[in-house]
Amino acid sequence: MVVDDEKEVLDSVALLLESRGYRVVKACDGKECLEKVDAKPPDLMLLDIMMPDMTGEKVAEAIRKRPGAKKTRIVMLSAATLTKDEMKKMVCGQVVDFIEKPFDISDLLARVKKALGKGVKA
Repeated sequence: MVVDDEKEVLDSVALLLESRGYRVVKACDGKECLEKVDAKPPDLMLLDIMMPDMTGEKVAEAIRKRPGAKKTRIVMLSAATLTKDEMKKMVCGQVVDFIEKPFDISDLLARVKKALGKGVKA
């Protein structure tokens, strides 16, 4: 699942992953994301931190409270540079990795592969 309020980012990341054989579900905000997670929790979520309705951190906290989604791996996408303390806070049970925007395509793909584990598709 890719969650981002910027349509261009949402569509480009989804297209990139789909072109590599991944099944992708898109959501443009926290509310839509949680509705889709309730319907079918994804293996992996690329989640924007800065969104207008709900921050990525709040979405991640809400996902962790859903029994069916506790195993969803979350990778945060951020245009803002986070401090080590901020990253450490989020990583504690919420997030497995961070990718700064603008991101390098090969780095994004490598981190997706790493987060999913060998041979697993989202």
